[in-house]
Amino acid sequence: MILFYLMAGLIFLADRATKYLALKALATQAYHLFPGFSFSLAFNTGVSFSFFASSGAQSHWALTMVVAIIVALLIIVWRFFSSHSLLSNSGYALIIGGAIGNFYDRLYFGGVIDFIDIYIGRWHFPTFNVADIALSLGFLLIVWEMLYADE
Repeated sequence: MILFYLMAGLIFLADRATKYLALKALATQAYHLFPGFSFSLAFNTGVSFSFFASSGAQSHWALTMVVAIIVALLIIVWRFFSSHSLLSNSGYALIIGGAIGNFYDRLYFGGVIDFIDIYIGRWHFPTFNVADIALSLGFLLIVWEMLYADE
């Protein structure tokens, strides 16, 4: 149980630290590390991949409340319905730590701070952050356990 909270907390702190650095270092210019990868500051006021980003202020607060409810439900699901294996605990910790990191941004900045930009030519994958990576990895761990735990 302590490992779960520690991992979720570390994900949140890593997310906050990288977003702080992104706000400071990328405020005036992007940094292109090599072709296809750069750090570029962006604010996502929508949901994943900027869906509903232009929906307005009422939608912003509704979306923020939906995210809060989803985080609360995830904690309930983890606490009462999870297998509590190392894989499951790690998956839920990654998801909850990442979700809280992005939720924090929505509350204090009005949108999620994104800064990792992967592209090929003019095509850009939606800009993302450390919390998004944690959310994706956590989801994959939970799916992996659901599919292969009995083998």
